[in-house]
Amino acid sequence: MMTRSGPVGSSASLRTATRSSTTTRLRRLASSSRASASWNRHGHYQASLAEFPTLDLIPAAWLHLTVQGIGFVDEVTDVEFSRLTDLVQRRLGALTPPTVTFHRPVVRPEAVYLPADPPEPVRSLRDVVRHAVAEVLGDDRVDQPVRPPGEYRPHVSLAYSNAEQDAEPIAKALSEVHAEPVSLTLGHVDLLTFHRDRRMYEWTRAIPLPIGGGGSTRV
Repeated sequence: MMTRSGPVGSSASLRTATRSSTTTRLRRLASSSRASASWNRHGHYQASLAEFPTLDLIPAAWLHLTVQGIGFVDEVTDVEFSRLTDLVQRRLGALTPPTVTFHRPVVRPEAVYLPADPPEPVRSLRDVVRHAVAEVLGDDRVDQPVRPPGEYRPHVSLAYSNAEQDAEPIAKALSEVHAEPVSLTLGHVDLLTFHRDRRMYEWTRAIPLPIGGGGSTRV
């Protein structure tokens, strides 16, 4: 089973992703950039995937670009969360909102997603958020381990795999879609409380923090 990134069809097969059960402990905190309506101009790609019962299509309301995990809600106190929110907001305010482009989707073992290009501005954004999390919670409580440069691939998932599936028919369906690239300036990062009880990430709380004093995600 191949896991490398690349153009549509680069993975030999898709596998089921790990699912969260419905418990308070598994309700988690993360930083993410939520999608606006303009993100879903690539709805034609999702339409081409509708025939595959092994894929769970992600509704427009839940499209997002994950930046950095924070932790479980029962492990982050209200005081820590308040400090973290203030610090992330200050750090983001000093940045220039990054502009990225989404075009051709990638088929991976657990999902079909749109990579953000270029990835470097989002990686820099993640570093800022990650350092703020470490400063408030401590290095030993940072939710995700440090990755080598280039391993973090910012993206917006269009569908998650729910069963074993040959990737080739999916890649073929996507290759027949003709869509123009979409360029967006990411104007904010959201601190989210979310779960994955229904086979996709859904949040119950979202605190938008502007980047560079900006507002919502915009074209």
